[in-house]
Amino acid sequence: MESTRRDFLKTAVVTGSVLGLSLDFPGILRAASAEEISASNAETTGYTYCDGCNHVPKCGIVYHRQGDVITRIYARTDFNYPANTLCSKGYAQLQEQYHPERLRYPLRRTTPKGEGPKWKRITWEEAIRETAD
Repeated sequence: MESTRRDFLKTAVVTGSVLGLSLDFPGILRAASAEEISASNAETTGYTYCDGCNHVPKCGIVYHRQGDVITRIYARTDFNYPANTLCSKGYAQLQEQYHPERLRYPLRRTTPKGEGPKWKRITWEEAIRETAD
């Protein structure tokens, strides 16, 4: 059986996804507090990839974490990794993940367009219902 470039890329993406999921990269959807960072002094290192801009092959990331909080990331340059640089989207992953003003719940706009926006917190059920309508 002859393999095409497309088949190779499909296999590479599936393999990378499986490896990335098996590396225990925590998907934390909240801000990290100083207590959480200092709760575990043991820093561990892990490897994953960035999916910020959908390059193929994915950009390799080395991450360091204390407990469940990722403390720093940088590009993976060992083992001649095929994509060994990170763009600004890759380096911004920690800001996106842990920014204190990050949205963590749905909001509804309470003023008409053209005026200054004001927002009201709503439940997830309301947001799903309004989106479906």
